[in-house]
Parts: sequence; structure tokens; C-alpha cells
Amino acid sequence: MEIATAPVPIDHTAGQSAPLQLTGSLVRPLSLLLEALRQYPAVTGPAFDLRCYTTQRFIRAVAPYRGVRLTDLLAYECGDKALDAQHGAPVLFSGADLVPAPRHVKRLARIEARVLAR
Repeated sequence: MEIATAPVPIDHTAGQSAPLQLTGSLVRPLSLLLEALRQYPAVTGPAFDLRCYTTQRFIRAVAPYRGVRLTDLLAYECGDKALDAQHGAPVLFSGADLVPAPRHVKRLARIEARVLAR
């Protein structure tokens, strides 16, 4: 009989971050810590105004994110300050939205790639 155990919880208030898992239809699946992401060429996204999706009401200004390019930006810095787990690192940032509030996925744990068509 196999007994499943729950993963050890990450204490985000202590600045801990779990490795980001890149899995799926990849030649080389990866497991990366934030420190490893900083070794890749950096890209900086533009600053933007965060707005409510439904009303377009201004919420706050957001400093530029810096990180590595996948299809979108996998950010490890914001406004020249390092992001840590407490601030949601790593952050998947997409500036491609038509709405002036790009998508954010904080505390990204896994990216799974799939081949949709051949």
C-alpha cells in the first residue's frame, strides 16, 4: 500500500520560495529557484496603471517588472527591487491584455507545456 503525504507548506512570510517546475512536452523539464532565474538574460516590462477590470477605476501605479522571457514575462523584480515569496515571486506578467491592467499570477509553482497541434 502506498501512503501519500502532503507537501511541506512554504512559509511565504519568511521569504521562502519553492522551485518553479517547468514540465510537460519539453525536451528538458526544469526545476528553478528564483536565484537561477536571475542567471538568464533579463527583460524589463513597462510600468503601468493598475485598474479595476470591470469599472476601469484607477487602483495604483505599478513599477516595471524585470524577469526572464517565456512567452510572457516571468518576473523576479519590480521597480528595481527583488521580489520574494512574501511578494508573490515569481510573478507571471502579461502586458498583452487589451485592458490597462495586465494579468498577474503570483507564487507561480508550475508551468506545464503541451503540444496542441502537429
